[in-house]
This record gives sequence, C-alpha cells and structure tokens, in this order.
Amino acid sequence: MEDLSYAYVHAVSAAAGYSCAKLGNHDTISIDARLSPYDSVVGKPGRINPVLHLQLKSTRVHDFNSQGELSLQLSNKNYNELSIEDGSNKLLVLLVLPENPREWIVHTEDELISRRCAYWLNLTGNSLVDGDKTVHFNKQQAFSVDFLISTMDKISRRLPI
Repeated sequence: MEDLSYAYVHAVSAAAGYSCAKLGNHDTISIDARLSPYDSVVGKPGRINPVLHLQLKSTRVHDFNSQGELSLQLSNKNYNELSIEDGSNKLLVLLVLPENPREWIVHTEDELISRRCAYWLNLTGNSLVDGDKTVHFNKQQAFSVDFLISTMDKISRRLPI
C-alpha cells in the first residue's frame, strides 16, 4: 500500500509537470516525497522555485461521514512534525484504496486505472499534541493535477497553501 501511495503521487506530479523524489525508506522526519519543478521559475518576477514535501499514508477504509470527512489515526510523531512551522511547505496525503487488493490497479491495452483517490491535509500551524491524533480528510480536497498545479503556483509566489 505504501508503494502505491508513492506511485499515485508520482503519477499526479508527472502529469502536472513536476518532479517527484522518494526520500528514503525511513520515516525519520515525517517526509516521504519531495516535489519540485523540472524547470526553474527563477527569473520570473516575484517567483521562487516551489518545493513541496509530503507525508504519504494509505488506507482501505473509505467510509466518508455525512460531513464528507474520512478519519485517520496519526502518530504523535507524524502529527507534531507536520504541524511545526519550519518554513517548509508540507502536506499529509492519504491514498484511499478498495478493500480488495485485486481492485487497486486495473489495466488493459488501452488504459491503466488506479482505483479510488488520494486526499491532502495541511497540518502546519496546528498545536502540538502529547499522544496520537485523529485527523480528518475532506472529500473536497483531492490530491489532483489541478490541485498540485495551483498549490505549486502559490508556493512559487510565497503564498500560504
């Protein structure tokens, strides 16, 4: 499941025109992937090269509540490291998969389909906690090509995400 969450983010990043680098197999700083542009935007007035760090999670639970939210229990370590305002741009991304692993990926000669979707959550600036924390993903916050292009544009203009 972990590899599929990275593959999903990598595919979305490539389709949006961004590089996606996997940051090792160790969860030492709660960052699993780093997204950046293929080409520099430096030289465009008021722009910096955008960089986005992602903590990747996956689940087979896909029951959104009546408010359109899906809950995930996040470790104290991950929650606090993603909440700290350290000047970096970081998001938590949750890939939601079907219960049956045989349904995760479907392929034919004409298409490759990844079932379900990933959602993003920005925890930066949240209060630190002493124990594990339940976080809530909103169904409206899909990690999509359009979302990523918009987010990287905001980062390049030094706007909050």
